[in-house]
Amino acid sequence: MMRIRVFDYFFIAFMGFMLSGTDAFSLGRFTPLASSDLQSAETGPSVTAFQVGTGIYDITGPPAEVMFAGMVEFSQLGEGILMRQYARAFIVRDNETGKRAVYVNIDLANVSEAVHDEVIRRLKAAYGDLYTEQNVLIQATHTHSAPGGYFDCYGLNLLMGLGFCRQNFDGIANGIVEAISRAHHTLKDGRIYINDGYASWLPGERFSFNRSPLPYLENPEDERNAYVNPDGSEDNTNRLMTLLKFQQGEDEKGVFSWCAVHGHVSGPFLKLINGDSKGYASYVFEREKGCEYSEGAFVASFAMNDAGDASANLPEDADDYDDADAVTDADGKAVYRADGIHDYDRMKKRGLTQYNLAMNLYEDADEELAGTVSYGKMFVSFPGFEIDPSFIKPHQVRYDHESMDTCVACSPVVGLSMLKTSSEDTKGMLPGAEGTARDIFDTPTIVDYLADPLGNSIQDMLWKLLMPDDLFESDRLCQLEKVGVVPMGRADDYLFTGYKAVPRILPIQIVKIGNFAIIGLPFEVTTMAGRRLRDDVRNVFPDISHVEIAACANSYANYLTTREEYAIQHYEGGANWFGPYSLNAVRQMVHDLSWSIKNDSDLPDYALPMDSIENTIDKQWLLTGDVIWDAVPKGEYFGKVKTDAKAVYYPGNTVSVEFWGAHPNNDLQVQKTYLSVEKLDESGNLEKVVARDRDPETIFRWKRSGLAGSVITVLWTIPEGTVPGAYRIRHYGHYKKGCHYKVKPYEGLSSVFSVVE
Repeated sequence: MMRIRVFDYFFIAFMGFMLSGTDAFSLGRFTPLASSDLQSAETGPSVTAFQVGTGIYDITGPPAEVMFAGMVEFSQLGEGILMRQYARAFIVRDNETGKRAVYVNIDLANVSEAVHDEVIRRLKAAYGDLYTEQNVLIQATHTHSAPGGYFDCYGLNLLMGLGFCRQNFDGIANGIVEAISRAHHTLKDGRIYINDGYASWLPGERFSFNRSPLPYLENPEDERNAYVNPDGSEDNTNRLMTLLKFQQGEDEKGVFSWCAVHGHVSGPFLKLINGDSKGYASYVFEREKGCEYSEGAFVASFAMNDAGDASANLPEDADDYDDADAVTDADGKAVYRADGIHDYDRMKKRGLTQYNLAMNLYEDADEELAGTVSYGKMFVSFPGFEIDPSFIKPHQVRYDHESMDTCVACSPVVGLSMLKTSSEDTKGMLPGAEGTARDIFDTPTIVDYLADPLGNSIQDMLWKLLMPDDLFESDRLCQLEKVGVVPMGRADDYLFTGYKAVPRILPIQIVKIGNFAIIGLPFEVTTMAGRRLRDDVRNVFPDISHVEIAACANSYANYLTTREEYAIQHYEGGANWFGPYSLNAVRQMVHDLSWSIKNDSDLPDYALPMDSIENTIDKQWLLTGDVIWDAVPKGEYFGKVKTDAKAVYYPGNTVSVEFWGAHPNNDLQVQKTYLSVEKLDESGNLEKVVARDRDPETIFRWKRSGLAGSVITVLWTIPEGTVPGAYRIRHYGHYKKGCHYKVKPYEGLSSVFSVVE
């Protein structure tokens, strides 16, 4: 989900443009590996169809004062960590052909084309042509609770980060490369098992519901009737979880699963970094398998597929909390939105629902993948893309001025319904209900402008200021039912010339491993759109039994709906940037790419190379920057305890310790921690660390004190079953005395306290 406050958008865009002369930092550097490192671990004769390798690495971004990406809530600036973010990488090598496929899932809202390109650049520097843009697929879990500002498009940086954050960008790119490197170095002969199973459709047991049932009902009845629940009712969400199990001999190496759960349960109010329900499901699975997040560790990945119209904010959540407010959405349906009170608890529940289904499928997985590895990726310029009439259905062409021969993808535009947002998940930014579709032949008058300044007429008022009349009319007709508000493509052409608001050249990718295929798309894909795309791939590859959608992959371009869903302009239709026939265009691209892979032939003529995408990192508006200096009150020192622990606690209690500290963005503690909960032996010496900031029973919270001071709060909710004994809490940090001073480490240590039964 992406939400916008339109007036904030224009104000920030204007300020960003005024600051656009600020110099950007140079790109981060990656040291190439020695040539001996280019060989994978397995060198003997192969006894399996594949080699497999897995890797995991920390990509946790700046914990403080960077806006989270996802909800577009400008006040949602980070204040600490609930759980760390990770990149989880899987490599499959075909032992017959030597071809390799790399699949990475990252705990972020989405993937930026800039991060994708930087990762590919570093991989080529390290491994030559072993890992390239063709065989590397990077997907995001779509958590809405992670720092943003890692794009090379000013529109996305401003709306999902309040500017470009070099520290976050470099950390993400480096972590992805390190995860892939770990997977590379653990490659050995192995086996991949596949399984799938359905989640419940019943309230109280399901993990999603369709938040836009009215648009879904616009799809043809015979098509909808092909998807039903066991009780005969329409199944308007994808309840199927698909899972891959990776083994090397008897050693369990990892699991990769896909299911339609949106990563937005943590909501817009809470400000602690976490991976939402998918990150939590990964954590629980990895903990069960003894993962220590080092090389060779077991890796559990939970990915998003066609969840574009699926919400994980379930109405029945209200039944679990006495203080939950009764809320109805714009259609009068009872809903439960994020409230800032119970959201972490609900996030964990959604995560456990996914984990439980995945563990059952994992333990029963016995169908082994067999066949070969093949893949392809192409980059396509969307605005003006001419769609082959064979990919248009006659009923989809609704107006006399249209024909099946003239349908195209449009220049990107944000619609009014996007600003009114998904009413099932959060409050709208503009009054009124989503579902604002316009009469495409109704030309507003001055009376309309005055009577409805934020309605259908806003498109005309703004667009006429930005572009010539012929383009205005062309774009207006292209977007058809959409009430356009922000013409992002034309803003690049007429307002911020030489800059990019959003990506317009997008990657389309397919990876095939035996009878399993993944479609990598830079969109949030609705349920029926995903079903159509799966059928398109199966029609080309009859041998494929399982097809998955990798949503938010390799870049980001908001939503992808069916033509029918687009017409009534609910949230997803308003967020479908490239117009009513976007899915038709993507289906053509997926079909053409599938045939190219199947026949090992050239890509279609419209395919562009990756270097056709302009890298505009050095043009970003740096509205987020480094820490200047840290300070503590007179008589205090960095790491000194401000508020100490009590003497005695019981399981279920929460220990709270405050320290005088420094800004956490001085050092991101990559693969480390800002805190540790330490158990002591009978002699008072360290016995073991029982929790770190990656563990969700802890919270690391930062708060500014005065101009340059920081108060660090460490919380530990003692789990049931914790061994009684003596414990203490340690805080790790780094301080900076001024802009020209080196960053130096410090530690803080609480008093010893007892946990008793």
